[in-house]
Amino acid sequence: MVLQQNMLSHMLLQIPLLILIGIIIGLSLNTRYHIKVTYSYALPGLLIASFSLLFWMLPRSLDASLSYPSYAVAKFTTLPLLIGIPLALCWHAITAITKGFFITQIISMLMVLAWLYIESPIRLCNYYLINEQQQLGYALLFLTLFISIYYSSKLFYCTHPSSRENTTDERQDVS
Repeated sequence: MVLQQNMLSHMLLQIPLLILIGIIIGLSLNTRYHIKVTYSYALPGLLIASFSLLFWMLPRSLDASLSYPSYAVAKFTTLPLLIGIPLALCWHAITAITKGFFITQIISMLMVLAWLYIESPIRLCNYYLINEQQQLGYALLFLTLFISIYYSSKLFYCTHPSSRENTTDERQDVS
């Protein structure tokens, strides 16, 4: 497949696109069947998603998906079904603190993987060259930096909707 020829496109295009397909399927299931997920069911769904994501981030899993057709089939089915659909169905049911925990977990996994790909003196994936591995490491590092800045800016610059209503009501009273 074209997206598997380069390590950067394999990790940063193919895997997120498969997860996005699962999210779209999950959202369409939610709108069609009105699936209501409670907090107690959302946590196991998100744990399944994070462990599945962890598995497919390992260099050995990438190699196996290129070497063995059964792993390739597993990748093309588990990424949408075990990561995308649970994210779409469970994300709205968890609290802000739990969302922050999962976002922080993803940021830390990406940072460790970026460090691993940049600093490893040997090839971690047999099908990709070491310079592709280092390019992916730097791309993951910039992606981690971007995600961290994005969520930090949301934390510092976004206000709660009720506080915006109070300020507009106070302005109307002053006039």
